[in-house]
Amino acid sequence: MVNAYTVIPVNNNETLRQHREAIFALFTLCFGHKIDPKLWDWAYQNNPCGDAYVHLAYKNKALVGHYAMIPQHYYNHTQQHTVALSMTTMVHPAHRRAGLFQTLAEASYAQASEDGVLAVLGFPNSKSTPGFKKRLQWQCSDDYQIVKTKTKVQEGADQFLTINPNEFCKRFQSHDKRFMLNLSQKDLLAWRLSKPGVNYMLLEGEQQTLFIVKPYLDTLDVVFASTPNIPSGLLSFAKKQGYSALMSFSGNQGPQMENGDGVQYRFGYRTFQKNNISFSPQLIMSDVF
Repeated sequence: MVNAYTVIPVNNNETLRQHREAIFALFTLCFGHKIDPKLWDWAYQNNPCGDAYVHLAYKNKALVGHYAMIPQHYYNHTQQHTVALSMTTMVHPAHRRAGLFQTLAEASYAQASEDGVLAVLGFPNSKSTPGFKKRLQWQCSDDYQIVKTKTKVQEGADQFLTINPNEFCKRFQSHDKRFMLNLSQKDLLAWRLSKPGVNYMLLEGEQQTLFIVKPYLDTLDVVFASTPNIPSGLLSFAKKQGYSALMSFSGNQGPQMENGDGVQYRFGYRTFQKNNISFSPQLIMSDVF
């Protein structure tokens, strides 16, 4: 079935822009709403870590399949590697039994692996997780939840200072063997903070703990926390909103909170170069598209 389609590898941003309108049309068809052009440009055209890895499938002149990843720099306590973030996967409803999902993904993985990319990761939803595990050999974890905690104003709560990106980069450290987005890179941090329509705040707590938060609906989202234990003072900082953070229920791998309601948030990855690696998931990794 795949032979009936024309698969096009996109190797640079200039070529990707030539398919922009076709990609937008397929997005609307697959998801029922239009994509924000500014958000697409930010994610695919302005990424300081390099050009996206994209493979497209055309049937005659119509785009019917799309798989894309963007490179990002990840760091643990000793080394840095390029890791690809899996982005929006799209297959036209009339072509979803043709094997396009696996074909386009594997082609993208092969290209990234040749370039020395360490792994691909993402946060698949409940519908797509079985396909990533079965067809693409992803390792997926159900141990994570986004937990919303109500505000509890306490006397003597921790104090938080708003800091600028330069101060954040200087203070950012990793003492973890697990890989994390390298927020010590000024250009990478500046790009993440420039996501259209989002206002991030950089905070420093006691003992130089670092946090990145953003208002979202009726909560304050903690998209990055340098400590696995969220200080109670952040609840006071959130005022009446309360806050949400990614929490792990497997060991001590993520922010720990009490008295919260959780929603499952799956994390998954597939390695290309090494098998014995692990990641420290944070919302700053997934809060891209």
